[in-house]
Amino acid sequence: MTKAHETLKTILPVAGWTDDHSGDVSFNGATDPVLPTPFRIGLAGSTTVAAAALAAARLWELRSGRLRRRCAAALT
Repeated sequence: MTKAHETLKTILPVAGWTDDHSGDVSFNGATDPVLPTPFRIGLAGSTTVAAAALAAARLWELRSGRLRRRCAAALT
């Protein structure tokens, strides 16, 4: 399990979701530090984009009845 998946599992319950949705996301690309800073900007950005993508996939499922299983977020 990557650090990005661990972070996503931490923030999903805040939105009322179970953390088992984190397996529907794949992270690829570079790792932190994206910028020369002690803060993990790339990690924070990619996990919030992944959470938004999961929400969009859920809305798509509710609207169309079709399930979208894979989401991706990149650290670049």
